[in-house]
Amino acid sequence: MDYLFSQPHPEGRADDELAEQVGESRGQLHRYLRLVELIPSILALVDKKALALATAVEVSFLDHEVQQILYEYMCENEICKTFQIFALRDYLKENDTITKMELMRILNENAPKDESNRFQQLTITKKKLQEYFPLSYTKSQMKKVLFKLLEDWKKQSEQSERRI
Repeated sequence: MDYLFSQPHPEGRADDELAEQVGESRGQLHRYLRLVELIPSILALVDKKALALATAVEVSFLDHEVQQILYEYMCENEICKTFQIFALRDYLKENDTITKMELMRILNENAPKDESNRFQQLTITKKKLQEYFPLSYTKSQMKKVLFKLLEDWKKQSEQSERRI
């Protein structure tokens, strides 16, 4: 697509002409054109201004399968920053495929440090907890069960990582 716009035109470059007609720079025009490479769910994030244009442009270079995994990650966690996508693209330059777990690891390792207060506090509503615990359970009993489950999950995750 970039090839078409950079072709010689009797009066100059076609992309320059179009950019002038729509009141944007040539670079901005090319950024907008990259958006056609996004899967619809990620494009919707751009439309809602939840995902920055610069980040969306970087995402557009990922294949659609990876974009889908990325979208699921962003729904479950947070919207990614451009430098996280750079790290993901660097990984994919050296590896043909990526698993969801590997993608999560890369994005989490490259999460913004100043915004990453994910270990300070987690709030679970009483209503949500009641879906899983009998009404007779006290707060300390629930905590005990939750931490036991987390410990088991951590051990299982560590064992899975050692097998890989």
